[in-house]
Parts: sequence; C-alpha cells; structure tokens
Amino acid sequence: MTSGPKAHAGRELQEELRARFGVPESVKLGVNDWGWLRILAAGYGEELERRGYFFISAREVEKISARQPRLMAKHDFSTSRPWIFQRLQLGIVPVSRSEYLVGRFNLYEKFPEAQREEVRTLQLPASLDTLSLEGVSSEAVALNGASASGMLEDFLACGPLQATVAGRMSTREMQVRLPDLGVEVAVDRAQMEIDGGFESLEHLVLVEAKNHLSDDFNIRQLYFPYRRFQQRLAKEVVPVYLVYSNGIFHLYRYEFRDPADFRSIALVDSARYALSASHLDAQAALDIVRAVEPEA
Repeated sequence: MTSGPKAHAGRELQEELRARFGVPESVKLGVNDWGWLRILAAGYGEELERRGYFFISAREVEKISARQPRLMAKHDFSTSRPWIFQRLQLGIVPVSRSEYLVGRFNLYEKFPEAQREEVRTLQLPASLDTLSLEGVSSEAVALNGASASGMLEDFLACGPLQATVAGRMSTREMQVRLPDLGVEVAVDRAQMEIDGGFESLEHLVLVEAKNHLSDDFNIRQLYFPYRRFQQRLAKEVVPVYLVYSNGIFHLYRYEFRDPADFRSIALVDSARYALSASHLDAQAALDIVRAVEPEA
C-alpha cells in the first residue's frame, strides 16, 4: 500500500478538489475524473465561467492530468463523460491534432425510442467460411457482416456499394458552427476515424459501428467524416450509425440539414436486421430486442 508524504499530499489534493467542485463523498472518481478536475482548478475553470468555453492544448492536458489526451477526450456517449463534464453539461471536440475545445454545448444525439418495425432477415453468402456472427465481439466483424449480406444496400435502397475508405485520417480544414456557444470554430486537420466507407456511383456511405446499445451517441463521430467528404465530393454523402447487439443490427440513417451546423442532425430512417448465421428467425430476434434494455 502506498504511504508517506507523497500519498498524503495526493489525498489532500483530492479532498481540496472534492470540496472546490462539490463532489459528494459517495461519488467514486476515476483517473480521468481527477485529471479534468485538476485542469479546471489550474485556471481553465475560470475561463469556462467567463466565456462558456476554453481551448486547451494536448500538451497541457497531458501535463496537468498526467493522462494521455486521447483517453481524456474519448467520450463516445454522454454517460462516458467525466463526472464534472456531466455536472456542468460540457462537451469536448478536437480542433486540430494538438488542441481541443471544451465548453457548454450538447455534443450528443439521443437514439429514437425502441423500434417496433419488423426485423428483416438476410443471409450471408454461403461461400464465406471465415465470417461468423456467433459471439461477435468487435465492430469490425459486425460491419463486415452487414456489408457481406447486402444489408446496407437493402436499408438505403441503393445499388451495389464497394468498400473504399476507412481508418484514421484528417478532417482537413472546415468551419463548424456551435449554436449553444454562439460561435463558429475553425477546425484544422483534426484527427478522426471512419469505421467503414462504402461507395457507389451516386453515394458515399460513411458508417460508424458499435457493438452495444446506448441511449445516445457522440455526433462528432458522424459529423467530422461527413464534413470532410461533403466538402469535396459532388455525390451525396450519407452518414449511417450501426449498432450490433444480441444478434440484431440496428441501422440509423442521418442527415445534416445545415452542413456547417453539427446540431442540424436529423434522423431520416431506421431499421433492424438479423442474419441467418445468427440462427435467429425474425420472431426470436424480436423477442430478444424487447427483452434488452439499452446500456447506461
């Protein structure tokens, strides 16, 4: 067990931070929670109070929190945010490869209420011996299954799609309006990631994939890839969110009615699918979905 002056000083600092930000003793804080409390206590909290937002470099995040910036900034769902972010309703977005914006803006979009439409059943090609959806544990396998079965074409009612873009890349340069703050922010080659991009003559379909249900999602995961390609392609760019859980594929198609405003996101369509490789018929799949509660 750690003891001595250093451990005592650490406990004193934690007690000071709890008192300063009103953190109840009953709330258990993780390393990212303590990191962000230290950042706000280092002067950024005052700037947040004055302006409603602040910019912070990745170097400063790491220096003050002693944590990798990418771990401090990874908040895929509203419930995955640090305690102080949830209390103050904060969001964080990268504005370059070395800087973040933190402020009081809503970065999350709730999924629609549980779908009641029929579960559509598709089959995987019989020739695929290495693709199995038994016990899927990764978004990549779920996305491969959706692609191989023709699920995306069925959902979007479009012609054949070919996998083209995926992985980490730059946003390039773009202006992003943050209506909650009343400001427009310049994003310059921030890092983003695309789980899967599929292209036809008329469309580029950009898919964000997850393998568990949640109440909401981080809009940035759809918006940054959409804006990068929407600015340079003549064809329609279609953002799709895919969730695979308990043998069911939940697909959501979105659009951004005003490309410069990430809060202009709107749901266009949604559907549910099952694949024959999961050994579920439509009724069994429907029974599972009704029994599953979204994860907090």
